Amino acid sequence: MSKVSELALFYGASVVLKSLSTRRSLEIVKGYKHLTQKLYTEVSIHHLCKDDTACDGFNTYAKIMPPLRDEKEKNALIEALKSGDIDVLTSAHSPKSILYKDVAFEDAEFGIGSVEEFLSLCYTYLVKQDKIDFEALSTMCSLNPAHILGLETKGKVEEGYDADLILFDPNHAYEVTNTHSLYYGDKLFGKVKKVIVNGKVNNTRD
Repeated sequence: MSKVSELALFYGASVVLKSLSTRRSLEIVKGYKHLTQKLYTEVSIHHLCKDDTACDGFNTYAKIMPPLRDEKEKNALIEALKSGDIDVLTSAHSPKSILYKDVAFEDAEFGIGSVEEFLSLCYTYLVKQDKIDFEALSTMCSLNPAHILGLETKGKVEEGYDADLILFDPNHAYEVTNTHSLYYGDKLFGKVKKVIVNGKVNNTRD
């Protein structure tokens, strides 16, 4: 972590420190952020929603990389989220076949398929629980990634920006029935109803 941050500082390069999952990793990066504006932190939604108890019973669908941490570390990440020390939120989408998950925990591969639940997870565990508001969520999921990638007309609902939008229903509630999901049995809120790409509407499945 420190070595990468030093290199970013020395070369003036833009660097995203990916999948941070501990309080200490964020503390290290925070120290370097005072020296450069090109160092960014990324955390997966799963490390803000779940802790290592999700692995109880040798649940291989909770085996992700980096591993889920204990509740204390999860809460520290949430506090960092509230204070603005996390720049980007992602789904960490890395699906693995059931063939590689329906095995002994030690033999199972790391990975999770969750992109289809991403916004619902963000809304349910973060916005609905008043940890952050929609504006902050939009910044971490849209504006900041666009800025990092140099996409100057993406990431905002504003004149001069591309009309890449979603219509999101926060009142839609459902239970995750996929037994191969980390969130099996959880009640989630919110559903993407429409997707608009460059001003053109694409219908989503109900």
